Amino acid sequence: MSDGADLARLREYDAQLEGLQSGQCSLQQGEQLLKDFDKLLAQAPLSVGASELNALRERLETHRVALQQLRSRTDRAELLGDGAKKRQVLKAKTQAEAEHSEVLELKSARDEMRNQLERMHYVNENLQDSSRTIGKTQDALQEYDSKLASAAKALGQLKRKTEEDSRYIWWSFYFFMAVVAYIASSHDPGIWMRTTADVSHE
Repeated sequence: MSDGADLARLREYDAQLEGLQSGQCSLQQGEQLLKDFDKLLAQAPLSVGASELNALRERLETHRVALQQLRSRTDRAELLGDGAKKRQVLKAKTQAEAEHSEVLELKSARDEMRNQLERMHYVNENLQDSSRTIGKTQDALQEYDSKLASAAKALGQLKRKTEEDSRYIWWSFYFFMAVVAYIASSHDPGIWMRTTADVSHE
């Protein structure tokens, strides 16, 4: 390759590395260009000219410093980006843990409500059973009271009938005795006098 071609190539590298400042060139591209620029400059013949070579070496150092600054900014941006990303991840994790904790609390409250409902259902069933038992007992007591009232009524009726029968028997007995006395006195008029005398004698 001729000296003019080498010089043109070096100047092309120099122009491309200028793109680092304006962002037209990426960090990886700049590193490769700087490496090629440095290699080509080291192989450049002295016929290119000492002043030209010195100027290109200064440009190489300038580009090297610029590339180093760009690398530092990139690393810092990545670091800050990683930190922000980590903070976002941590925030998301914390939020997820809070949401998970809230879900657990809601599940616990739901389970507690379910247990309360089951206990209330069990108590309600016991109350219903007790109510049915009380209802049956009340029905039995009402039936017993009804039977007791019927028995009392029947006993009263029987007592009245017994009293009436007793009076009827006594009146029948008196009537019978009167009839006997009448018959006896009609056949033997002196029976009352003898009977009275016997009683006085005794």
